[in-house]
Amino acid sequence: MSDKVNPIPKGFHTLQAVINVENIDEVIDFVKKVFDATEKERFNMPDGSTIHVEVNIGDSVLILGPVERHGSYPAKIFVYVADVDATYAKALAAGAESVSEPEEQFFGQTVARAKDSSGNLWVIATQTEIVSSEEMQKRFKSMF
Repeated sequence: MSDKVNPIPKGFHTLQAVINVENIDEVIDFVKKVFDATEKERFNMPDGSTIHVEVNIGDSVLILGPVERHGSYPAKIFVYVADVDATYAKALAAGAESVSEPEEQFFGQTVARAKDSSGNLWVIATQTEIVSSEEMQKRFKSMF
């Protein structure tokens, strides 16, 4: 039996749409009303403001974050790959600008970020550990 973790978390696809919005709670309400979205995961800052939300729309996940925390890009694409380091190196070799080097995150994924020549942000990730929702929330809160 292999101990290797699937690089794509259960319930996700290779590509995820990510949007950073001004009024995150209003947009979440909108996608719930219009597309019957269901909230999958939410992270709030100690002051109660929302920093990250994942919603299911059909068989897909939409990730939302506030502009004031994450910036604004023409597009923000979250891509799961088998090897973050190699893919990040390929992105830089292809002319992308580094936004953040590969780093292990509290939610059990290694994540890097690169911006292409059009200003699009590519979030390159692989799952390295299966972390329960409860454990993710605990880890997130311990950061503050």
